[in-house]
Amino acid sequence: MNEQKRNLPKNQEIHNSDHTNKFLEIKNKKTICEICSKQKPTFTCTQCNIYYCNNCQSQAHIPIMKKKHQQYIVALLDGNLDEHRFPSNKYECTRHKEEFNLFCQEEECLKCSKCISDCKNKNHKLDDLGLVADNFIKESEEIELYLIHQKKKIKSKRLKSTGNQEALSKEIDISIQLIEMRSTKLKNQIDIMTQNSINSLKEIKKYFNLQFLKYNKMEKEKTLQVKEKLNKLKIIPKQYSNQKQTIDIIQDWMKVKKKIVPNLNQKKKMKQNERKKKRKLKIKNSIDKFHPKLITESITISNNNQTICNSGKGFGRVCGQKKYLDGKYKIQIRIDSFPLNKNENNAICIGVIDQKNRKNFVKNGKWENSYYFKVIWDNTLNSLQSLKRKCESTFVQHQYATPIKKGDILTIILDMNKYQVSFVINDQNFGVAWKKISKNVSFFVDLPWLTNNVKNQITLLSIQKIIQKRKKKF
Repeated sequence: MNEQKRNLPKNQEIHNSDHTNKFLEIKNKKTICEICSKQKPTFTCTQCNIYYCNNCQSQAHIPIMKKKHQQYIVALLDGNLDEHRFPSNKYECTRHKEEFNLFCQEEECLKCSKCISDCKNKNHKLDDLGLVADNFIKESEEIELYLIHQKKKIKSKRLKSTGNQEALSKEIDISIQLIEMRSTKLKNQIDIMTQNSINSLKEIKKYFNLQFLKYNKMEKEKTLQVKEKLNKLKIIPKQYSNQKQTIDIIQDWMKVKKKIVPNLNQKKKMKQNERKKKRKLKIKNSIDKFHPKLITESITISNNNQTICNSGKGFGRVCGQKKYLDGKYKIQIRIDSFPLNKNENNAICIGVIDQKNRKNFVKNGKWENSYYFKVIWDNTLNSLQSLKRKCESTFVQHQYATPIKKGDILTIILDMNKYQVSFVINDQNFGVAWKKISKNVSFFVDLPWLTNNVKNQITLLSIQKIIQKRKKKF
């Protein structure tokens, strides 16, 4: 029933009479703009029930339905009701002379039932005028509530701003007092600093005056000393003439001595040269030997501990007898047999090892602090490879074109002055292999067994000490 009542058309004459009664009540009241609450109102809207000034009416007034809503804006003069534009009594279509009962959403205008049959309005969306009016009223009420809520917020913010201003004024007063206190303290500190600086300057002045007096005294004393030295220098030429005579006498005596006494320096040089020749002969004839105790079971020693041969399974390891602490040495080893068969692998290791690790190397095969050069014949690759490495975990592999044969000489160049090791095969020098080696080493040879039929034999030829010639000083 309520919905049907809403859909019924309203009596505009009664509706307009209600509006006139409201304006008569408001006419004698002087009000203020409800939006800014500062200026006098010049407009009011009977549908919104809010008073507006000129600025607020143009900015804050939101018309829901422009054509209809504008008819209810009432002009005020000095806050009192002055004029009122009443809506027209007739709401009839000018073309068909029937009451409007529909609203076109696309054209935003009123239509009668006959307007629907026109060709222009066939595809337009049309709504019942009663429902549209109810929706506009609801929206206007919601907007009114929103504006009232915003008004309350503005008032609360104004109250807060006044409270904040009072708090800020108090804080400003406190800060002014603190600044004044600090300024007085700074003035006192500046006065104290100026007094201290003045006193220190006075003390410095006294100190420099004393130093100036001391300097004058020192200058006077030095002038006296210089005068005394000048007097002494005047006597020196006389003494020099006497000394020259004595020097001439000594030179004459030396000339006579050279003729009589043989040159002792030449004899000393002859003796030194003879000693050097003897040392060189000893070095050439000195041959290090394989240690008969520091060997493995698969190795046999012969030729006065200078030749070794591997026999049977297992690794064959041998160390030298001597210790090398300083100097530069050339250790030459000759290969008597090193078979290279297609179906067999073969290998030879030569190098130096720390003196303390010799036993562990021979018995347990520990390669700690060992610096060696390894030659391998790999039958799968049909190539000769060499490895240089310090321990089992790291190594560098190179391939060389020159194969190892019977009668080839492998040389270890041991420089204990620079603690370096380099290797030579015949005349091919492979450069420095290891730097920063141990300070107390001896040479070693390893003949690893790889297949049953391989038998290697090696002979230690000589160990030469390389003597570097000293440059003559001019």
